[in-house]
Amino acid sequence: MEAMVEAELAVGQCYRACADYRGDEAAFWLQLVREEEQHARSVRRIMEILTLRPEDFRPVQSFSADSARIFRDLARQREGELRRGTLSFPQMLNHLVEMENSLLESRYFKIVESEDPEFDHLLSLMVEQTRQHQQKLEQKVSEIRSALASD
Repeated sequence: MEAMVEAELAVGQCYRACADYRGDEAAFWLQLVREEEQHARSVRRIMEILTLRPEDFRPVQSFSADSARIFRDLARQREGELRRGTLSFPQMLNHLVEMENSLLESRYFKIVESEDPEFDHLLSLMVEQTRQHQQKLEQKVSEIRSALASD
């Protein structure tokens, strides 16, 4: 599950690159960075809970650490491309929307089930924030397209 932590942090670095690229919108992007960092802390806490009370959890689906590493590497690649100028900002936004969609569709949030209230809270928060990221990014893409069309 450490690969999931690294994937969350890599997405956060993509948002940080967006904050650096679009200084006038830095507050928006830095909020997303903080939320991704919180996701990473939540995944670490979930790992602790699983280690402390494994009997309280039921496996639901398998987890591929390789998939999480591939996702992490792709996020790092996109961040580097934006910083080097080989990826446009609108392209980065499209990739970020796809990444957030991928996180939701991968259902990595459903690796295990439990009645543990802390686990349920952490998981619910991560899923909701990921949905919000997706919606915020789609709105940002729409705003940029509108601005480009009016120029």
